[in-house]
Amino acid sequence: MAGQILLRHSGKEKWIHILHAKYRDCFLMQEDISSEEKARIDAMYNK
Repeated sequence: MAGQILLRHSGKEKWIHILHAKYRDCFLMQEDISSEEKARIDAMYNK
């Protein structure tokens, strides 16, 4: 969200890349999840 605000108001996309590089480990992205893990998570919520 902070990245979107910076991009919208400052027009400096480099800040997005800096935030992404610095805080990447704080977020779980879809590409980080293996297909087995995704299937397990989907099974928990589709009971």
